[in-house]
Amino acid sequence: MERRDLWRRTRRLALALALAMAAVASGCAGGRGAAQDRAAEVERRVLSPCCYMEPLLTHASPLASELRTEIASRAAAGESAEAIEDSLVVRYGERVRALPRGLVLEPFGLLALVLPLLGALLGLVLWRRRSAARAHARPAAPDRGASPQADDDALAERLDDELAALD
Repeated sequence: MERRDLWRRTRRLALALALAMAAVASGCAGGRGAAQDRAAEVERRVLSPCCYMEPLLTHASPLASELRTEIASRAAAGESAEAIEDSLVVRYGERVRALPRGLVLEPFGLLALVLPLLGALLGLVLWRRRSAARAHARPAAPDRGASPQADDDALAERLDDELAALD
């Protein structure tokens, strides 16, 4: 297989992987409405006020269930995630925040898509460098035109010369 064919196949494979990961990422985020996204964001960013140990998203308690219902109805009414979170902070105190106000989690979704692509690209570059280094390091092929008998005669003559020099 020629180098050009190998490079084309590698590029096609990388493109197919990138498209597959993009489809998976969009499929995971699809199917939800904006109100559900806002509600889930608030539930991730706010701790359950009964124990302040888990986010509302995963906590199982009567108070957490009531708050999830309230958050879902307020988000469906069009209220912003920040306004809902701020009202919960007013009610339960700053301790209810799971994350500081300025921390944004959205770039991590993009990072989860970009990092594997960068890793695959880096692996491809390293693999190509290694294969190129191996190609340059290969010893020259022996001359197939010379007969094995001639090689044996040359070695025998050299051995005789060295033994004669020792005497």
